[in-house]
Amino acid sequence: MSRRRKADAAANARAYDLTAPTPPQVALPAWLPRVFDRFCRSLSRTLTATFHQHARVALISSDGLRFDDLVAGFPWPSCAGLAGDGALVIFDAKLVYRLVELSFGGAKGPQGKPRATPEPVEAFTPIELSVSALVMRQVLAELVAAWSEVGELRIAFTRCESNPKLIDVFHVGEVVVSTTFDLEIGGVRGVFCLALAERLVERRDGRRIA
Repeated sequence: MSRRRKADAAANARAYDLTAPTPPQVALPAWLPRVFDRFCRSLSRTLTATFHQHARVALISSDGLRFDDLVAGFPWPSCAGLAGDGALVIFDAKLVYRLVELSFGGAKGPQGKPRATPEPVEAFTPIELSVSALVMRQVLAELVAAWSEVGELRIAFTRCESNPKLIDVFHVGEVVVSTTFDLEIGGVRGVFCLALAERLVERRDGRRIA
């Protein structure tokens, strides 16, 4: 190739940034919203019985993204409940504080005024971790029960973690289905996130949900 042709080819070449992340294309199954609907109704009843306060859980959104992006976009410190290989539930720090208040006298102070939410700290206390673990176990148990309509979901709570670098239930760059829920209980409102590896969502035995 002549020197002139090489120069023309170089001028017309398109530059590609191979390091730039591309959002994953995840086609969520049609049955997933129905599973989450059952999950929300069942978890609402369970939390109502646990805290003796009316509870309501509602689906906000569900989408596919890389685990690294999920962690980067979530406020830390937060309380993450690990559930084996490929499942995670995350409570924002303010939701953790509110759940603890509900467990020990309610979220309202004198004259029925809402208590001020404390500023997040780097580490949670043993009581905060204990209450979070209790609710997270209920969240995961209700999810497994709702999932049984379409297949078997083998996940179970293992431990709480507040350092995102120590979350080891996903592979590097793994695609997850991240679902956000609104939780309202006893005058307290918060958001929690449920992350499932895409491979878990795809794995079902063909049973149909009514």
